[in-house]
Amino acid sequence: MSIPQDVQEFLLGYPHSVDKPTKNKNLRFYQGQERCQPDNLLIDELLEQWNDDFETLEYEHGFIQWLFPIRERGMNSESQPLQLHEIHAMRVDKAVLNRVYGSYILMLSFYGITLLDFRTGLLGRSENYVSRYKNLCQSPHNYLRVTRILKSLSELGLEHLNAGLLLYFLWEQSENSQLNVSRLKSSMDRWWANCIRDEEERTMVNDLIGQVRSEELKFTREKYEAVLERRMKVTKARRKARREEQERQAQEREHGHGHEHQHGHGHGHEHRHGPERQYRPEHHYRQEHHFGQEHQYEGQERRRDERHHRQEHQYGQERHHRQEHQYAPEHQYGSDPPPYEQEYQHHGHQHPYAPEHQHGHEHQYAPEHQRGREHQHEQEHQHEHERQCEHGEEEAQGYMEEEEQDQVQEVGQGSALHQGHTMEQRHTTEQQPMEQPPVEENDIDISEEMTVDVAPKAMRRRKSKKLHRLGKDRRH
Repeated sequence: MSIPQDVQEFLLGYPHSVDKPTKNKNLRFYQGQERCQPDNLLIDELLEQWNDDFETLEYEHGFIQWLFPIRERGMNSESQPLQLHEIHAMRVDKAVLNRVYGSYILMLSFYGITLLDFRTGLLGRSENYVSRYKNLCQSPHNYLRVTRILKSLSELGLEHLNAGLLLYFLWEQSENSQLNVSRLKSSMDRWWANCIRDEEERTMVNDLIGQVRSEELKFTREKYEAVLERRMKVTKARRKARREEQERQAQEREHGHGHEHQHGHGHGHEHRHGPERQYRPEHHYRQEHHFGQEHQYEGQERRRDERHHRQEHQYGQERHHRQEHQYAPEHQYGSDPPPYEQEYQHHGHQHPYAPEHQHGHEHQYAPEHQRGREHQHEQEHQHEHERQCEHGEEEAQGYMEEEEQDQVQEVGQGSALHQGHTMEQRHTTEQQPMEQPPVEENDIDISEEMTVDVAPKAMRRRKSKKLHRLGKDRRH
């Protein structure tokens, strides 16, 4: 026989349900701080005024959602589905649980049943059970109420009462032929018998129902009471085993903490990976936080590597020589500066990626005698640079004097050529006279002006080119 969908959701704990901490009507109602609607009654007022008022309990339909809240929405729009945080609070509140017992007794009386034992859930007939049984069989809407009652008791930690009610119905049907209508039996077999989350207990109840339905077993009152007593003993044994397991885990945690304090921090790492790890929920938070930091650091390292590759591509082998010089022994280059430093000293400035002591600052982590040798090397490099500069100035002065003499000769030759060319033009003009326009006083000979101005400019250009070649050869 298939289990209905709503019961499957109940057995799975409503996996798609989301707790809403702002909603707490059910908790406040059972704490006596909220009035149920639409009846506008507090829980104590309802239990007192409606006791034995069977007509009101039969025809009023909004109160049942308040007395037995579940995590499903009911027909009363003014009620609220039970929330997870309300369940936790109601299970540990004794005053709330006493009022839940009162609601259960109220509805049992409405059905013609009385509660005999709170521990086992044993039930018996009430004085007016005949009329109440008749009303139960003729009012199918009460079957939905029974389903809600069983689910609510399971949610609030009182599931041991469910088997007492179900087996009571089975006893009346099997031994007394009461409550034997088909619709009630169908609801009992499909819905009620499966509203038990404890799998062993649910299996036991369904097996007994199946044996009675197949007439293999006659479920008497004695068997009913014996089953509940045996179930109580099994429940006690299971609770005892659960308590012993909790105590054992607590002792292991205490022993683990003592071991950690005894061996100090040196053995702390080994202890964290020991058996106590499963009893420390905060470890999972630290582990997730550590993974998040690793993910963040991974992105930073990736970006740093990209910048590193771009720098290597831009500066080529200079960075390689700089690293070799930084980690090489001091005697590798002798008294001369490394190759990358020679090129930049010739231009009068330091390499932008040279070590810190190359910029005129002693390295803060170098030994004292090493800093003295570095300072001596720096002074020698400076004197060498001054000598090279003086030698370069002398060579440049010599080149300039030679260049001036060459320019004077070129200017003289150019003037002689220009003078000869001018006399030749005059001779040609005397042989072939032509009418000339009148010459104004401001007119000048353009050829003579160009001859005078071009020579110094050309001399300066050649001079700068030679100086440029001189500096280039010196660098190489």
